[in-house]
Order: sequence, then C-alpha cells, then structure tokens
Amino acid sequence: MRAVVFEEPGRMELREVAVPKPGPGEVLIKVAACGVCGTDAHVFEGRFPAKFPLIPGHEFSGEVVEVGEGVSEFKPGDKVAVDPNIACWRCDYCRVGKRHLCKNWTAIGLHRAGGYAEYCSIPVEQAVPVPPEMPLEHAALAEPVACCLHGVDLLDLKAGDTVAIMGMGTIGLIMLQLVRHRGASKILAFEPSEGKRKLALELGADWAEDPLSVEPREAVRERFGDGADVVIECAGSQKSAEVVLDLVRPGGVVMFFGVLPPEFSIPLRPFWVYKNEVTIKGSFVNPFTESRAIALLASGVVKAEPLISHRMPLSDLKEALRMLGAPEVRRMLIIPSM
Repeated sequence: MRAVVFEEPGRMELREVAVPKPGPGEVLIKVAACGVCGTDAHVFEGRFPAKFPLIPGHEFSGEVVEVGEGVSEFKPGDKVAVDPNIACWRCDYCRVGKRHLCKNWTAIGLHRAGGYAEYCSIPVEQAVPVPPEMPLEHAALAEPVACCLHGVDLLDLKAGDTVAIMGMGTIGLIMLQLVRHRGASKILAFEPSEGKRKLALELGADWAEDPLSVEPREAVRERFGDGADVVIECAGSQKSAEVVLDLVRPGGVVMFFGVLPPEFSIPLRPFWVYKNEVTIKGSFVNPFTESRAIALLASGVVKAEPLISHRMPLSDLKEALRMLGAPEVRRMLIIPSM
C-alpha cells in the first residue's frame, strides 16, 4: 500500500509499505479521508513528541475491511471514524473516568501508524460507528468536533449567554456552531481572514470582526457592555491569548482551547480573578465525546462541508502542511484513493 512516512523530523517520503494485518482485538480500515492538523506539522518539525519513523495522521475515517481475532463489534463494510487517543485504563486518572489525562497516553498517528496511508489497523475500542448514509469525508471531522464538544461541555454554557470567540479556523467554526446550538444568545467572532469572517456569519455568528483592524476590547464592550459571559480562545495565537482575559464580564468563563507554545505565558492578577469570580479553563482532547460528535455531524447540527476547503492526494501532504494557516485554508483532507 502507499503511505506517507515521517522518516525523521523534517523528512517525509511517500512509499510502498506492507498492508498491516489486524492483530487480536484490532480492525483493519481502508482509509477514506484524513484531516490535516497543526499537530501533524509540529510532529514533522520535531516540535511534538512522536515515535519515528512514523505514518502520521490522527483525524480519519474509513471502511472496515478485516477484523482480528476476538472482534465481534464490527464486520467488513462497516463505516467507522477513529478516536486516536489510546488510554491504558489502569492509571489513577483512567480509573476515575479521566481517560484523556491518562499517565500512559498514546495516540494513533503519533506513537503507532496513522491515517496518511491506504490502510490502517487500529484497536477496536478506537473505532467509532458511522451511520451508513453519512459521507466518510464528513466523518473524518469527528475527532476535532469531539474535542470541541468536550470543551463546550466544560464551559457549562447556559441558554442566553453571550459568547466571544477568537479565531475562525476549523476549530473556531466548529465551536461557533456548537455554542449556537447550546443556546448562546449572541456570538461575536474575531478572525483576520475576510473569507472566514463571512463563513462565520453564515454559520451563526451575529458579528465577525477583524482583530487586526478593530480593538477586540472595544468591540466586545460595544456589544456586551461589561464583557461576554463566555470567551473562547481558538486561534492558538499569542496576541489573542494576551487579550482574552480583558473580554470577559465578572462571573464569566474564559477557555484556552487553541494550542500555544508550552513556554508562552501571560500576566495574571489573582486579585482580579478573585474579585470578579472569573473562571479560567482549559480543554484537552475528546474523552467519551466521539459518538456524540458523529451524531451532530450526521444530523447536520454541525455542518461539515463548509469546513472543508481542500481535498488532496497523499503525494500532496508536504504542500498541505505548508499551507496550514493560510487565509483560504480551513480543513484540508488527504484522500488516499486520489
């Protein structure tokens, strides 16, 4: 089969490798689509821990073609999405239901072969059923939707809350749809790209502003008075992270969802947090939210097609990584059959 292999940081090759054989408790998937994520770029550049050489790719879907010994949950022909995050189920965090904080966490596409290949074998517990009528390209978005869904669960958003979201990339556009569905009364989106601002308005934002030409603090106070009830940082931008605490109203919630450099820090005044009862939260991956993500995508509550900007063959992965962050790019899908 054809697969992209990260041989070492900074070097990748498209080459022929053996089709994997599913072991006991595994299923072999014919990959239909794999989303290109910023984490893939970080792995390629050597800025994210991974096991080289590696077939990367962690946001993917496909069709079961073979099952290993002991697997009864799936059969050849079944559609599945993949939850890439593998828990040990033995550590203290797993034992209390916090599998996403597993001390022995590993991931498909980071520590074992992933979805930038024609076939991939995965543990059966990482396979998530997809309705027969659902397009597999849309199911490839299940992982980012599941991650966003976990974040929205942690926000405990109340119907009628006002929301400000920094960044209208794929993650921001998913968050926008989820908080609108949860009952946000007004949503203010910030995004430098004109095309993404327009799409944000189409997907449910009440306003979409360019943070490079409009002062975010002024824009929030113009719409929401003392600030928004909920502020979500989805851009993974240092400038964005520096301003979000100034956008929330007393008693509100700020969530840092975008991935920022580990060494980056911002000033924080504990008295201000105490006096204003501001809650600051983070959100990591997708514990037990994959099936709900599939349901939201299949029902159209989260619209998948507007989130996809490019469909590309395996041979174009290096170019896709280069394009990440470009104004016209939303989610790029690698289609191994192309």
